[in-house]
Amino acid sequence: MTEDVARLRLTVDSEGLDKSKQKLKGLAKAGGETEKSLGRVAGGGKLLTASMLGLIGGLTGVTLAIRKVVGEWLAFDKAMVEVSTIAGVTDKRMKEMRKSALLLSEALGLDATEAAQGFYQALSAGVEESQIEEFMGSVGKFSQAAMTDVATATDLLTTALNSYNLEATDADAVSEKLFATIKLGKTTGAELARSFARASGAASNGDVSMSELLGTIAQLTKKGVPTAEAFTQIKASIQALYNPSKELVAIYEELGVSGGRQLINQLGLAG
Repeated sequence: MTEDVARLRLTVDSEGLDKSKQKLKGLAKAGGETEKSLGRVAGGGKLLTASMLGLIGGLTGVTLAIRKVVGEWLAFDKAMVEVSTIAGVTDKRMKEMRKSALLLSEALGLDATEAAQGFYQALSAGVEESQIEEFMGSVGKFSQAAMTDVATATDLLTTALNSYNLEATDADAVSEKLFATIKLGKTTGAELARSFARASGAASNGDVSMSELLGTIAQLTKKGVPTAEAFTQIKASIQALYNPSKELVAIYEELGVSGGRQLINQLGLAG
């Protein structure tokens, strides 16, 4: 029983996580090597687009290739224009954010437009503009580790942070917990993103820590319970503890507790 509770709370051997974390952190160093070349691109989108469109009119054999490059740039440019509509920052700051999106895509091998769309999604979910680069770095690393796309990783991390009233600076710590859940359980980043909100509100309001919530998910899914069903079961359990039946009220009296909140605080959800 002690071993099960410990596992439910994710107090497990973290050697594999530490190695993964070191590997992921190493990826970010690649961004610095491309800063000079990408800096000019980030600030001169219109110039680049105009010159490349001019080339298209005069070339034949490489027209399709150039169209592809121009199309990719225009898609990235459009995505960053959308970011500017909700960021509420100066032109200088927008240039910095464009550059950051390009560096992130280069360092982690992500599509530049996908990275830009992640910026928009994160800002829409409440991430502060001043913390957007740090947060998206966490998103990029988690998406690589969890083998999911940036949109899914952004959705999951922002939901987790908002559910527990955490800051964007906590994204690395939260992503480690989520990755541990994937590693220890039988679930994926996409499944967690689709189902996390089913129980996170009830869990955070009911004094159930994120570690214990995710640890329980890992344990249930490992035993074959689908991810969505596992979250639903946990929510139902928490609600039952806070809205006890007559039988449960009698049990509370025998245990000498006033209700579900006190019981969870004393023993944890697993207890």
